[in-house]
Amino acid sequence: MNQKSPERIFQKLITQSITYHLKNHNLAGGWMIFRFWTDLRKTPHPPHLKEKLEIMPRKNGLPPQLVRLVLLTLAIVVGYFVARYYMTPESFGQYGFYRGASLTEHANRPLTFAGQESCRECHQEVLQQVAQFEHNTLGCETCHGPAVDHAMNPDASLIKIDDDSCLRCHRSDPSKPPWLRQIPEDDHYGEGCKECHTPHQPNE
Repeated sequence: MNQKSPERIFQKLITQSITYHLKNHNLAGGWMIFRFWTDLRKTPHPPHLKEKLEIMPRKNGLPPQLVRLVLLTLAIVVGYFVARYYMTPESFGQYGFYRGASLTEHANRPLTFAGQESCRECHQEVLQQVAQFEHNTLGCETCHGPAVDHAMNPDASLIKIDDDSCLRCHRSDPSKPPWLRQIPEDDHYGEGCKECHTPHQPNE
């Protein structure tokens, strides 16, 4: 039997591969070529045909996509440590998982609130009066605002209590807790809160 030439064998394999994929309605050219080369590698062939078709052996080492993934991972890890080195404050971790310098920064901030005891020094009677009514859990500066300047200088004025001061807490709002007394502003009678209510004795 005469041995067929490598060109005839190559042509026959191409024809068979194309015919096979067309019968199976596989029109993707890339997939057809891939299946053809896969079938060709699985089919035994003489050495001279392997040289004629220039079939290259598999390369040793990792696949290129895996190499790219490893390089990307290394770049992310290195970038994280570089950013952490340059962006982490020097005092971080001095007293725990926060900046140690933040304690000094907060201590050096100017005072704005005087505190309830500062009010008690001059307004003892008012505090005793408030303690008997619903606003007994509120501090003076909750309604009157920061009072450090007034505590240092009694002539310094405080925030004037108006309707907005009352409605800040008592305006009807479904997001507020149910135990907090609320009013529908549009339906509530009166021109102003203080016409009927005294802030220190709201129900009197």
